[in-house]
Amino acid sequence: MKKKLLTIVASLLFLFPSTSIAGDKVYLNIDSPAGKLLPLAIQVFHEGGNPKITQEVLDALYDDTDFTGIFDIIEEEAYLEAPSASLKPKDINYQDWRIIGTEILIKGKVKVSGDRTTVELRLFDVINETQLVAKRYVGATDNPRALAHRFSDELIKKLTGTKGVFSTKLLFISKRSGAKEIFISDYDGKNHRNLTKNDSINLSPKWSPNGNEVLFTSYAAGNPGVYRLDIRKDNKIYPVSTRAGINIGGRWHPDGKTISLTISGRKSPEIYFIDLKSNVYTRLTNNFAIDISASWSPDGKKLVYVSDRTGNPQIYVLNLDGGVPTRITYQGKYNTDPVWSPDGETIAYTSVSGSNFDISTIRADGTGNIKLTSRGVNKTPSWSPDGRYIVFSSDRDYPGKESLLYIMRSDGRSVKAIHTGADSESAPAWSPYFE
Repeated sequence: MKKKLLTIVASLLFLFPSTSIAGDKVYLNIDSPAGKLLPLAIQVFHEGGNPKITQEVLDALYDDTDFTGIFDIIEEEAYLEAPSASLKPKDINYQDWRIIGTEILIKGKVKVSGDRTTVELRLFDVINETQLVAKRYVGATDNPRALAHRFSDELIKKLTGTKGVFSTKLLFISKRSGAKEIFISDYDGKNHRNLTKNDSINLSPKWSPNGNEVLFTSYAAGNPGVYRLDIRKDNKIYPVSTRAGINIGGRWHPDGKTISLTISGRKSPEIYFIDLKSNVYTRLTNNFAIDISASWSPDGKKLVYVSDRTGNPQIYVLNLDGGVPTRITYQGKYNTDPVWSPDGETIAYTSVSGSNFDISTIRADGTGNIKLTSRGVNKTPSWSPDGRYIVFSSDRDYPGKESLLYIMRSDGRSVKAIHTGADSESAPAWSPYFE
């Protein structure tokens, strides 16, 4: 796969306008709908005699960089420079990489000693012959992909100014056992495992702001209750609200001290707040409508939720410092599952028009409504912590039979299936960046 050297400088200027890639700041528009892909080569070798683990690291780097949609990954067969024990910038034969069209180069080595894996990875600008990132990671041999994900996070941060999402996690529901259990996986669906094993119906898992706990609804005790699960303490589960009647849809306030949820009221299901320290309940809504699926804005000053006060479920936004709820959705006969983007500018939601379930986005003032999907039954969107991607469930590949998880860009482009291996997946929730 030979590339012409004459195209390199021009393409680099297109991708990095008015900025040198070797400078302190590098700006790459990862969200651009068009543009030349950045030629990337990845060369990693094993130093400790374990090619299987080295291959896992290499596969993760390939998967991460391919996921971004901004790189043209050069095939290994085209490489001219042989792997070397030295990763120093002065020892790189940049000319060999430029000949095959490489502009960005990842080189590294993997060493395994006992139950520990050491991964050293470096990112080079081939055009300017400079090193951009140099990292060494040490971890357990049972998950070498995690070490590669950490480097991919740094790579994207260097190129775009925003940390990557490769070390983040997904929550989701799977009914592979017949019950609906909560699972956790890496962002790409790898390394999935159960968080609940109660052979019951568990729904709507949501992350705490620091990523240490999971809030969810469960029927394990009979009637629906809201519980929290502590990932740090062997998935220990604590009740949050188990009053008689309905307790569903728990969501953390951004400060982690308050939870919103829907509880059976005297008139109808209403939205309440619970102060986790005092365990004091405060009612927010009070009407004959069903009010559910509350979601906090990132600054904690607004709440978006679903109400059927006008007949069919529609989405409303409420300023918590006073005022009346404002309806923001008028397209679609049934709108639900609203969730704020990390920047607080946009709300993603599930919209039903006719018999079609699709993911849409809309601004908090009700303008800019955009339908992002058009095939299959698409539900329960959740934003990545950088706001660039949305994960959702869909049966698009198995119509009417099975739903899987998919990730797309925030504008609806580049839809990719996420294969967890858990099967029959729904209700995904993307983690925050972990502290």
